[in-house]
Amino acid sequence: MSIDFDQLTEPIQQSTAIARFNQNIAVAAYSKFNDQIASVESYAELTVAEDGIAKVEEAHKAVKRLSAEIEKTRVVLKDPSLEYGRTVDSIAKQLKTKVDAIEVRLASERKVYEAAALAEKKKKETERMAVVQSRIDHCHSISIVFCLDDLQAMTDDDFAWWFSCREKESIERKARIAEEAKIAAEFAEQQQKDREEQAAKMQADLEESQRQKAEELRIRAEELEAQRKADDVARMRQRAADEAIQLQRQAELDLREQRAKELLEQQRAEQQAMFDEQEVERKAAALVREQEIEEQRKAAQVIAEKEKAENIAIHNKLEADRQALLKEREELQRQKDAEEVAWLMEHREHVRQVQEREAEMAAQDMAAEIKRREEQAAPELEKLASVMADARRVIEDRLKDLGVPWWGPELIGKMHDMLGEMKDFVREGESN
Repeated sequence: MSIDFDQLTEPIQQSTAIARFNQNIAVAAYSKFNDQIASVESYAELTVAEDGIAKVEEAHKAVKRLSAEIEKTRVVLKDPSLEYGRTVDSIAKQLKTKVDAIEVRLASERKVYEAAALAEKKKKETERMAVVQSRIDHCHSISIVFCLDDLQAMTDDDFAWWFSCREKESIERKARIAEEAKIAAEFAEQQQKDREEQAAKMQADLEESQRQKAEELRIRAEELEAQRKADDVARMRQRAADEAIQLQRQAELDLREQRAKELLEQQRAEQQAMFDEQEVERKAAALVREQEIEEQRKAAQVIAEKEKAENIAIHNKLEADRQALLKEREELQRQKDAEEVAWLMEHREHVRQVQEREAEMAAQDMAAEIKRREEQAAPELEKLASVMADARRVIEDRLKDLGVPWWGPELIGKMHDMLGEMKDFVREGESN
């Protein structure tokens, strides 16, 4: 929609020639925006959902550039006079009202899209961290060592396969330790049982040997008793004759009994020595076995302590990984905030430079336009200056003839003012 400049400038139609000239310059300067405004009015209907963020951003930038160009033109045109400035402001305000409405609409579209994109990014990051934390918890549940970078890089299928392998290894390791402990316990129990059976057997052998020796001594004593009774009967029959023989036999009997007792004592000593030797061997074997059991117990204790140390190391590493992850999150947030601030500063500097370049170009265009009009009107201005100079000489000569009346200087001043107005009139006529 075009601006009706005739209606806007109606309150100042009666101004001086200079004001009218400045007004015409303002109208000419702003007229070029009609086509540009018409070209961007269709942007007011753009949406991210239907047209895409790229097109909305491009349209937004174009509208902002147009608004900035209008504002710069207003600033340049306002300088000549306050009256001209009020005209410029009025026109610029109406132009900017139309453009700013579109700019605000497009800016709102961009903000909605950027907010949604940022929320989606944060959501994805939260979901990713939740997946990583879930994987860490799974690893903690079976006490396995892992690399945090590997956990973050794995897909769900890769992690499921990796975790199943580690879980299987953990179960097999625990089963192996339990089986080894069970074997050690069974071995110790079997050794204790063997020692008890061997001791029982040795005790039974000793008792049987003692019983046999006692039986032999009893039989021998019975035989001796029978022999003694027989000898007593014989002695009773031959007491007198066989007294010497009886005494001899008694001595022999005593000797034999002594020898039997000595033999019995010797046999008992030999059996006791054998029993003591066997007991020493049994105790030595038991000591060796106890040492083996103690070594196995110590080995099992070392394994348990190693498992405990590994668990502590795993816990420490997991805690260190968690702290590193927290630091990484804080560093990423800090870098993100710094990047946003740097981008904003860079964007502001870029806009300032663009505005300065566009203002400079507008000023150059305005100066070139004014110069072009001056050059175009130069021949007619020279003619006007020549006519006005001739008229001034004629009037000055006539005033001298009249004795320079009091109103003469005022007439010369009016002629000077008229010359300025005529120059403006010629420039306006040539530009049209």
